[in-house]
Amino acid sequence: MCHQVRHLRIHMIWSRHYEEKHIDKTGEVIHELISSQKSLVSFHLESCKAYTRIFFPLLSIHSRSLRHLKFDQVDFRGCPSWAPISDCANLQLLEIIQCTNMEPDMVRPLISNNNTPGEKFKVKYIKINHSCRELEEWVKRVNGYKQIDLPIDIQKLDEASGSNNRTKEI
Repeated sequence: MCHQVRHLRIHMIWSRHYEEKHIDKTGEVIHELISSQKSLVSFHLESCKAYTRIFFPLLSIHSRSLRHLKFDQVDFRGCPSWAPISDCANLQLLEIIQCTNMEPDMVRPLISNNNTPGEKFKVKYIKINHSCRELEEWVKRVNGYKQIDLPIDIQKLDEASGSNNRTKEI
């Protein structure tokens, strides 16, 4: 197995069910891959459902080397706390793009971390539908607030498409 991976992108790993045994089997392979790396610099997880809970504990292994984390269209249902992200001392960019099921208890270790991010730290956050209000407020504090008006109402598009990405408002 390769031990010198510096940039890891995992795309389209999903399951219809969150508690299936094959998720744990796949998780063992993922655990071996990520834990065997010497110094992971960036980790991108895209289009992921049901496997998300496997990745978070592994991020703490690379808390000193990780500089960039990207979550794009990730369903965080069943995911543990985001404490491993808050432990990434050298993190420069955190991207959270159109993700769902982020709960206040889940993100609290990140947003209540007493270690203020460095001046180079940035967060890119694009929400879809109703999201985690606490996370949104934290992003505003870190980045400042930038409202971008889109020409089309995303909520209406989502409803018209029959998407099940809706989460309840907190």
